[in-house]
Formats: sequence, C-alpha cells, structure tokens
Amino acid sequence: MKVPTTVHTAANLNLRTGPSTSNKVVTTIPKGKSVSFLAWGYSKNNKLSFDWAFVEYNGFKGYVSTAYLQLPTYR
Repeated sequence: MKVPTTVHTAANLNLRTGPSTSNKVVTTIPKGKSVSFLAWGYSKNNKLSFDWAFVEYNGFKGYVSTAYLQLPTYR
C-alpha cells in the first residue's frame, strides 16, 4: 500500500521507541502536525503491521499508531 511521504496527525499522538503502547514515549506530536512517513511498523512476531507507522517529527524518529494519522483510504 503506497502512502504519501507526509501525513498529518488526527489527534495528539505519542511518538514511541517501538511499535507498542508499552514502549517509552519520546515526545507527543500535536494534532494537525505534519510527520514524515518512513515505513510501516512491525508486530511482536516481526510481521508487517499496518497498525503502526515509523515516522519522523521535528528531528525525532519513532513509532505512532496509524489510528491517529490521516492516511488515504483505499478500496
């Protein structure tokens, strides 16, 4: 699935060190901010996960939940 290189946050969003809510929060990205979409995340069993994205924001790189990103819809 192709995703634009820049996407926006749909809510205040925690940028984490790994693709899980148990990972440390690096920073919080405010709602409506642009982030650079770098890659899809991975689940615990190392399978591709569309629930997480690896992004860059304001010099920080980390994982965010895709539920709070404004991503294009594909049908």
